[in-house]
Amino acid sequence: MKRGRHLDQNKHLNVLDVHIVHVVHVVIPLPPVKGNLHYRLHRKKVFDWNLRHVFSKNIRFFRCFSTLLELAGLAAGLQFGVLSETIQDICRPRSWQHRSILRRNSSLNPFISFTFCLLQTRKKPVAARLPHFSPKQIANSMQVSESSVKRWCDRGVIPTVRTIGGHRRITLDGLQQFLRETGQTLVHPEAIGLPSLCQCRRTEIPGAKDPEQRSFRSALAEGDEQTCRAVLRARVAGGASRSEAAEDLIADAMHGLGEAWDCKEIDIYQERRACDICQRLMMEMRNEIGPVSADAPVAVGGSPEDDHYQLPTAMVELALREIGWNAINLGSNLPLDSFRQAAHDQNAKLVWLSVSALEDPARFIVAENRLAGSLGEQVSLFVGGRVIDESLRSKLRYTACCGSVRELVQLAGMTQAGIRR
Repeated sequence: MKRGRHLDQNKHLNVLDVHIVHVVHVVIPLPPVKGNLHYRLHRKKVFDWNLRHVFSKNIRFFRCFSTLLELAGLAAGLQFGVLSETIQDICRPRSWQHRSILRRNSSLNPFISFTFCLLQTRKKPVAARLPHFSPKQIANSMQVSESSVKRWCDRGVIPTVRTIGGHRRITLDGLQQFLRETGQTLVHPEAIGLPSLCQCRRTEIPGAKDPEQRSFRSALAEGDEQTCRAVLRARVAGGASRSEAAEDLIADAMHGLGEAWDCKEIDIYQERRACDICQRLMMEMRNEIGPVSADAPVAVGGSPEDDHYQLPTAMVELALREIGWNAINLGSNLPLDSFRQAAHDQNAKLVWLSVSALEDPARFIVAENRLAGSLGEQVSLFVGGRVIDESLRSKLRYTACCGSVRELVQLAGMTQAGIRR
């Protein structure tokens, strides 16, 4: 028998993602056999044998072989769930590559000696092993009648190939071309093994109040950083401060994109890309402000534990630096004890908490009250964020609770004037 014949003729491996997990060499005595197998053992001393046949003839041998596989799999670190599927795949005819030798001599019972690769397998999606779809499959996926799909095939609207028997078959490329040219969508792409995709990748995010906001939202959803920068600079050139422009454009756009993502109108990558663009834009505006004066009062702040939003606290830093504070953004997802330590180390006169998400409101209330009590009367504590509603606000201790960046700038300016007096 030629080496590698099993692999060449293996139909199962074409539809599996195969990873070699463990290699085992096995020598197992065979049980006494009769008939054709006994005859073949005498007539042919070296040949490959289909283990499926041996298993079907002797269940005890199959159990021993399965136990051996389990031990080998455990040695390789496999889980039992994977082992079960792996053993089933291996025991299918020609579902694994092996080279076995059956021998018999005058003093020994027949035994089988083989080397095999323990495989971890995962079935590929239908589209990977069935690149040609039938009209019925396409009809089920598009939620249209099969006759309509056949009519589109016959008219050439859907690129079609024919089998030897004359049946229509639609390639994946042909299907994608048809959907692209006609604007049709797959209602159930999973029916043909394709991943579910958003039917509409929106770039026009509704809800903006003025043309600049609409333009900024669309550019941000498209990932057009250059247009976003131009719109932002135009807002500043029109008389808005940098923090006001950031609140009007960046905060507004991210709010709209967040709602669009919740409604599955945009993909998560668009929202993450938009965050990166906005961070770069705000860093550019921060650098444009230049260094603060040596006697500027210090402010430190950030986001509490379990709050990973970085844009809101960066926007507060931008606003405070713009009015003369030496604002230091500590970042996001910080324990509140770190704010107390930072205020002590930096001799801060103001601490801000930007709260956009809370996992445990009760724990946050306790920690925030402890922070407020430890700062002392000479340090102001500003809190704000979208999750600070009336019920939560009534349980917190603070100097000021700000509902917008403009309000924060106004209150911080008053605090700054009091410090200088």
